[in-house]
Amino acid sequence: MRHDAGRKERTHTRLLQATAQSIRAQGLAATTIGGVSAAIGMTHGGFYAHFGSRDELVAAAIQETFSQSLGAARSMAPGWRETLAAHLDFYLRVVGGRI
Repeated sequence: MRHDAGRKERTHTRLLQATAQSIRAQGLAATTIGGVSAAIGMTHGGFYAHFGSRDELVAAAIQETFSQSLGAARSMAPGWRETLAAHLDFYLRVVGGRI
């Protein structure tokens, strides 16, 4: 069965979003390939078409989260650096405590 060209990219994005949400909600240790895959309706095996390992997925999800935060902070008024620093501090306190 053929899928449209953008499907893999959309699934990849959904994996990143589900992983970021899982890390925020449950912490890094409780975020699993099976849990994230199930959250978006994908089989555990289908995950490997997108990432080679859980570590690769987690790194990409964290990078994407920070990229989005930076983009949002840059679009704000002057003071975006302070806003980003506050966001990073909060994130590291909340998520860092669950690692």
